[in-house]
Amino acid sequence: MTIDRDAYEWIDKGNALFDSGRYKKAIRSYEKAFEMDQDDVDAWTWIEIGNRLYELEKYQEATKYYDKAISVDKHAAWAWRNKGLSLSILGKYTEAIKCYDKAIRIDRYFLDAWIDKGSAYCSLGKLKTAMKYFDKAIEIDPDFSDAWARKGNALYDMQKYHEAITCYDTAAKLDRYNIWAWTYKGHALDLLGNHKEAVKQYRKAVRNSDRAISNNPEDLYIQLAKGDSLLAMDQISEAKKCLKKALNLEPTNADILMKLGAVYSDYTFEPKKGIEISQQMLKINPRNEFAKAGMVEDLTAVGRYREARRYASQVMKETQNVVFQSVMRYLVFASYVLEGKIVSSHKAFTEFVNYYRSLGDDFKIEENQWIFRGLIHAIRKSTTKPQTKYLLLSLIDLLKGEIDRRRLSFFHAS
Repeated sequence: MTIDRDAYEWIDKGNALFDSGRYKKAIRSYEKAFEMDQDDVDAWTWIEIGNRLYELEKYQEATKYYDKAISVDKHAAWAWRNKGLSLSILGKYTEAIKCYDKAIRIDRYFLDAWIDKGSAYCSLGKLKTAMKYFDKAIEIDPDFSDAWARKGNALYDMQKYHEAITCYDTAAKLDRYNIWAWTYKGHALDLLGNHKEAVKQYRKAVRNSDRAISNNPEDLYIQLAKGDSLLAMDQISEAKKCLKKALNLEPTNADILMKLGAVYSDYTFEPKKGIEISQQMLKINPRNEFAKAGMVEDLTAVGRYREARRYASQVMKETQNVVFQSVMRYLVFASYVLEGKIVSSHKAFTEFVNYYRSLGDDFKIEENQWIFRGLIHAIRKSTTKPQTKYLLLSLIDLLKGEIDRRRLSFFHAS
């Protein structure tokens, strides 16, 4: 019995250290408990430790504790689901889906698992498959606002903007503080050419954000959504203030750092500051694929081509995300062209084209998936030849779906 008590004592000590912000010491205490290999510690205790490591963005380490919970209780649905979330963030979507399936088999009414499974399929570019799982979540609970918003996002990515707007309207009706629903409705309206109505939605998002923040000033994701709407209205300085305020509340929050990095990279055209933000994110989580991908673009923009290609290679090895895979191949090609390495650029171009051809004819990258503004700015400002600029910018238009590849003879050539 002493061993059992000691294991729990290490866990209690870890929890106290975590709550006081002494995270490294907390992790060491959790490790002590883990090393004792005590199956008498209940599954939920291990899940909570995993959740704390997840909160610190130590996703690989978190999966170890979820696995421990599963070894104690193979029917611990939350352990399977949270392990899936960690794997998704690590870019291991296929493995994540298997975890969500385990959670759903244990509890077929597990809403979060259905939604997360759908989101994983979205990241794999399998949007029609994803829709089935969002619909299943809605079937289980038609009043769940987030399920409607996620379905709207999938329809948005499928370029079905009218249907997406209907979903966003439902999400906002069910929860007026689902700010992302208002924001993405605005994005959809913008893409339909109705900018005036889009601005109304962004303003609603900001107003509802302000109300929500007054009730809960520490809700970081409301601040993030507000910042996104301000950016959509080109209120760059206000968006930056909003994001910095959120970052003061939680300096290690990856989502806020990522959005702030996008401001520097794609709105104020300060790629050096974008690199600093990515470096900050990688110190927190060295496996952060968003930080590495952003680093590739910013390093390319400032002419640090070899470093850019090194990070691009890492991203392509580590993630299954089709948007990142296609953008990284483009950036490798662009870096060789801008560096003047013609022979290497020929090989990189072939690799880019072969990957692009493997994607569906309707594949395109929306601005919510990748913002090309900073890269376009850097190419336009470069000293490279006009015909080179034309090629690089045309390929960006192709990735964004502004050129229909079905009309290009090149993609029909043998």
